Amino acid sequence: MNGQRVVTVPLFFQLHIIQLTVPGAILFTFFMPQRIIMFFFFFYYLFAIFIYKYVAYIEKKFQVINEKQTTRLFPNESGQF
Repeated sequence: MNGQRVVTVPLFFQLHIIQLTVPGAILFTFFMPQRIIMFFFFFYYLFAIFIYKYVAYIEKKFQVINEKQTTRLFPNESGQF
């Protein structure tokens, strides 16, 4: 996993789920206007954008270092048998 990044995003905010909801949003916005469902889709997409921007911010601002660290029980030992 050197050089790779792992980003955990809840299932409802993963890119393929968002793409699957776009036809429903278009349907309920233009062809069958339902105000409550339109508000649901609006806040869903707004929150999804917020999550992706926040994850990008975390990746930019914070650096996670995964270095192997060893702690010796007896510090003066060389570690060899």
